[in-house]
Amino acid sequence: MSKFKFSFTILLCAIIATTIGIIIGVLYQRSFSNYQNNNTIEGDKLLYTLSQLQTKYVDTLHLDSIYEEVIPSILETLDPHSAYIPKKDFASMNETMNGKFDGIGVMFNMLTDTVKISNVIGGGPCYKAGVAAGDMIIKVDGKTIAGQKMHTDSVVKMLRGERGSKVIIGIKRGGNKKLIDFEITRGEIPMRSVEAAFVDHENTGYLKISRFAATTYSEMMNALNKLEKAGMEKLVIDLRNNGGGFLDQAIYITNEFLESGDGIVYTEGLKSPRVEHKSNGRGHFKNLPLVILINPESASASEILAGALQDNDRATIVGLRSFGKGLIQEQFEYADGSAARITIAKYYTPLGRSIQKPYEKNDKKDYQLELYERMKHNEFLNADSVRVDSTKQVITANGDILYGGGGIYPDVFVPMDTTAVNPYFRKLVENNLIFLYASKFTDSNRKEINNITTFTQFDKLIEQHNLYMDFVAWADRKGVRPNSSELVKSKLYVTIQLKAYIGQNTQLQENAFYHYIKPLDNTMLKAYEVIDSEAIN
Repeated sequence: MSKFKFSFTILLCAIIATTIGIIIGVLYQRSFSNYQNNNTIEGDKLLYTLSQLQTKYVDTLHLDSIYEEVIPSILETLDPHSAYIPKKDFASMNETMNGKFDGIGVMFNMLTDTVKISNVIGGGPCYKAGVAAGDMIIKVDGKTIAGQKMHTDSVVKMLRGERGSKVIIGIKRGGNKKLIDFEITRGEIPMRSVEAAFVDHENTGYLKISRFAATTYSEMMNALNKLEKAGMEKLVIDLRNNGGGFLDQAIYITNEFLESGDGIVYTEGLKSPRVEHKSNGRGHFKNLPLVILINPESASASEILAGALQDNDRATIVGLRSFGKGLIQEQFEYADGSAARITIAKYYTPLGRSIQKPYEKNDKKDYQLELYERMKHNEFLNADSVRVDSTKQVITANGDILYGGGGIYPDVFVPMDTTAVNPYFRKLVENNLIFLYASKFTDSNRKEINNITTFTQFDKLIEQHNLYMDFVAWADRKGVRPNSSELVKSKLYVTIQLKAYIGQNTQLQENAFYHYIKPLDNTMLKAYEVIDSEAIN
């Protein structure tokens, strides 16, 4: 959508800014009729202009349609996280944080004219079918949608539908020119925020939190109580790719691990007085050895949790530097069902670190590309390439040096895995063959799969099959064949992924996936190494 389609819209831009001000209570609160009686008051020039347009303009003004174009443009000129939410998007955005809905279970963006999947909701129809983040939807029920400049709302209508109905989506994956067709049965999309929780590796609990929704704290407490009964003595909390959510949930969760009076977070803005949040000392897991996993997609509430535990010397942070979102938004709704989120304050860690990375107003593009700049600077591969602002340095009670001004910096850096993947493995992934074979194996062993409730039971089932060589033969029949070198090099990667995907189809669900994918996850392996060392010390 263009920001300004004609000169009249440009004129109204400033006018609509004042209209927003009326709604949110930050500008003058007076009617147009009162203003017309006193149009010389300083600062009321915009209201006067709108009044003149409404009473004298040559043509009929359809302000509602103009608002939908101009209001987003106004908010675009502010910070990177202030945004307008049209009525058609408002309900769906709230659903992801508060409930469930019927659909295929993907989140996508249309920064270009192609639908690119940014996230696949765990447990949803697309997730079960093997659709992956990064896939591009080219066709829906045979109709090409790529390159058609369709509105987001139109795409949503095509993908959503009544529970039990089917839709066929044509996916382009990686460099594969051939589309992969997925028949998806629409269903209820589970919006769990605690994706996985299990105990393994020397009584270490693993907890995967994907977002901070309205139910995250209660989900976490239920999960930890079960893990405690299962023998948990140490805990790894995985916040990778967790973009945040509700501030109160981060505060409740952090409180469970801190002593009375320990700082959690404080917020402050030009028009928002400082508000401090501290632990009440009633947490149930104050002495539990703890490691937190983060990466560049960990943001907002994830950074509050990680930052508070790091400032209080309570947990070791492992992984890569987090996103750097330290701005707090307040949401207000319009009468027509749309809404806006405006930034009202910043949040700070207990030691006063602002986690917000630098930004320029009216420059959201460069802000979003900042992660790409980190990658170009080699930050994901080399700890020495991580840029820090020495002027924003703080020291913890234990003497650890921490930095603010651009995300949470990990205590233990784990580079991105750049292990070379051979052409055979790449072709397997591009054609979705690993996932398809896992589904085939599941269907062929459905009776046994449905009865599996423990990792031990699953391991025994897999031991009864020559999983890798059976897969290689099946992939060969599909036209993908390795040479002798590729056959050996791919074995570990393929076997681990097959076990993870097949395990996901048992009653273990996501617990199986994260348990069996672990040998390929260097960050998780390092976390276990760190927590074992700290437990001994």
